[in-house]
Amino acid sequence: MSKKIYLLIVAILSINLIINIVYFNIIQNMQKKLSNQFASKSSDFQLFRSDLVNLSQQIDSIKEENKWILKQNFIPNIESSSINEIHLDFEWSFSEVEKEADVFLLYKEKSATDWRKEPAKEL
Repeated sequence: MSKKIYLLIVAILSINLIINIVYFNIIQNMQKKLSNQFASKSSDFQLFRSDLVNLSQQIDSIKEENKWILKQNFIPNIESSSINEIHLDFEWSFSEVEKEADVFLLYKEKSATDWRKEPAKEL
């Protein structure tokens, strides 16, 4: 082989090696940037999730504070019930009720349009 061809091959391989090193560095930098962006987005997501959980807890707390009926209980009255009628005792407690306020229980059958109104008895 002649010396010119040998130098040409060495030059081409050297240029190829330099280009490969440059591309390798570019790819490494891109990988670092992507990794940093992923970590940043992951951190942002965790902060968002934490804020969402806190907001949900605050909403639940507000709902609980504004709850008008604190406790309710439905007890079947077997002695008064029959095959044609079911009697239930309802127990409930309010967060606040004015003194001497009239409290009523409104109920209806599924197919009915009009509500029936019964005065509540304090126990």
